[in-house]
Amino acid sequence: PAWAGPVDGRVDRLVRDGSGRLYLSGSFQSIGGQDVFRMAQLDLATGVLNTAWRPDPDGGFPPPIAVAANGGLYASIYRASMPELPLVVRLGPDGSLDPFFNDAATTEIY
Repeated sequence: PAWAGPVDGRVDRLVRDGSGRLYLSGSFQSIGGQDVFRMAQLDLATGVLNTAWRPDPDGGFPPPIAVAANGGLYASIYRASMPELPLVVRLGPDGSLDPFFNDAATTEIY
């Protein structure tokens, strides 16, 4: 497949789900000229960036990510400007925060 790149920073993590999506996290702000912020989702078959998938990780650290059973992701966040959020969040398949997920973490995960 064609690649959506170039990426304007470092990619630290790549995670593939079972539905043909590839998730990236790192210290980047754009892929292929499209604005993204530290997290992105690509279609594995086409290499195309999903511009509708727009999570909003906070802080200066790229979030660790893991695939959730519902097709979304678990991500740890650095809460400098959003202290009301948990340290670990679950994102839906569209990148939105799952309001029903409640983590028990007491410190940031790197």
